[in-house]
Amino acid sequence: HDLGVSGAGIRSFNSLKSCGHYHMNKMQGRELTTDTIQDAFRMFFFDGSRLHVAAINSILKQLQTIIELIQQCVSVRLYCCSLLLVYESDHNGKFKADIWIIDFAEFQTRSGDGEIYSGP
Repeated sequence: HDLGVSGAGIRSFNSLKSCGHYHMNKMQGRELTTDTIQDAFRMFFFDGSRLHVAAINSILKQLQTIIELIQQCVSVRLYCCSLLLVYESDHNGKFKADIWIIDFAEFQTRSGDGEIYSGP
């Protein structure tokens, strides 16, 4: 599909939902498009009363750091790797947000024979 990524699932607190949380399974995540992915992220960072903009900014800053580190590599290939986004917040606006690259099995800086990657 046109995104080049898919959502493996979302679960976040939402006081407006009868079950108390917003949930998207991985099958729904695979159907995300450029038109719907922003709404999925909004739902992830929305608790039923407010959008946690500070947590979004923290995640974006951390993602920018990851991008800058990867750009410093002479050669890198990320194949089937995942980004895990986690945030916690309270009613006072305090939060903790983290992002991790997981599934490192296909994180390579060179091919098996030492060849530097030059393309996708």
